[in-house]
Order: sequence, then C-alpha cells, then structure tokens
Amino acid sequence: MKKQLLVLALVLAATLVVSTPAVAQRGGAGARGTITMSVHTHSSEFGGPSGPGTLFETTPLPFPPGRGEFSYSSIPCERPAPFNDTALVFQTGYPGVPSPAAVRHFIEGTLTPTGRSANQGIVRGTITTILCENRVQQPDRMFFAFHGRYRLVSDNQIVLTGTFRLVGGEGRFADMRGGGSLEGEITCLPPILQREGAANCAELGAFSDAILRLVGGFVDPTVPAV
Repeated sequence: MKKQLLVLALVLAATLVVSTPAVAQRGGAGARGTITMSVHTHSSEFGGPSGPGTLFETTPLPFPPGRGEFSYSSIPCERPAPFNDTALVFQTGYPGVPSPAAVRHFIEGTLTPTGRSANQGIVRGTITTILCENRVQQPDRMFFAFHGRYRLVSDNQIVLTGTFRLVGGEGRFADMRGGGSLEGEITCLPPILQREGAANCAELGAFSDAILRLVGGFVDPTVPAV
C-alpha cells in the first residue's frame, strides 16, 4: 500500500497545474459523463458488518475526535459487500467496465479543528478505489483527493461535506480526471456496536466506520465515448 500512496502523491502533485473539470457532458473526444460512487469502509480493529477483516490495516478516529489522522478500508473483493458491490456508476457508461461496478476502497485523512472546539473543522484526505470483477481484485484503480468540513453532531456521528477531485488512476483508469461534491459520515454501524456490546461510538471509544457518497463528472480522452 505504501507504493500506491507514493504513486498517488505523485499524481496529486502533477494535477496541481491542471484545472479539474466540472460535471462533464457528453460530446467531444473521449469518454465523459457523470460518475456517482458510494464508499463503505471500516476499521481493521473492529471489522465490517459481516465480520472481522479488512483489505488494509487502518487507524480509526478515537472518540472524542481531535486533531489527527485516520484511515478506513473496505473488506476484500472475495467477500460479499452489498453496498460496495454496486457502488460505482458511470451514468453515460465507460468502455469495458460494468455499471454499476463492484469496488473496494481505502480512505486516509486528517481532521484539523478550527476555533476553540475540536468538534468541528477542516477535513482533508484521499480515497483509493479498486475495481473488483467476479470477486477478484483487479489492477485498475482510481485516485481521489477530497477537502471539506467536519462536525461532530452526536456520540455516534461526525458529518462530512466537501468536494473531491478525481486525479487519475492505474490500469483502465490511468488517464481519468474529474471532480464533484462529497458528503458522508464517520460513525459506528449497528452490527459493529452490537458485536462489541456498545451503545455508540462514545462507549466504543472510537469511530469504527466511514461512509461517503461522491457525485460529479469525469473525462477520459484516451478511451472512446460510449
């Protein structure tokens, strides 16, 4: 995973001089259109709703949250994941990729409180999305960077709102670019709380899950329009 993070850092640096497109429209060279994606991730410490085990090791946010880093991961491709198995949708299609497509994710981010309270502030992070086909992990990946605001609203939920950039990828997604809006939450899902015997994240002592939704546009000049 360290190698992938290095690749992502290089891609992010390269895209600083390139303006991110708004929600793309059909027409012109290459494939372009609307992309929507749900991101369901968990912590390796507590596992997912179906049981222990995640694709990557993680560092969940502690409760109460403060300034610090976090990471969350989906479960592996070979295990059923009702939300991630239909998470990626290209509204206008993308050659060679079904829509919806099964994917898995790895999120890394940082919270920076603003003002006197640690309960709200700035969130920044990255998402690596991995394509799955027939329950097998593929070499095709998309890299996203996001930025926005966070706010602790209860003992079980941090709300996130912001924007994202699709800054490239690997394999079939190597030349894809895009951007749009992001919303979601860092929380503790009921199956995890039940398994751990806790009523909420405050009792658990950490936030076990991160769930995001991305809506925006993409363009890839290297593949034909559908």
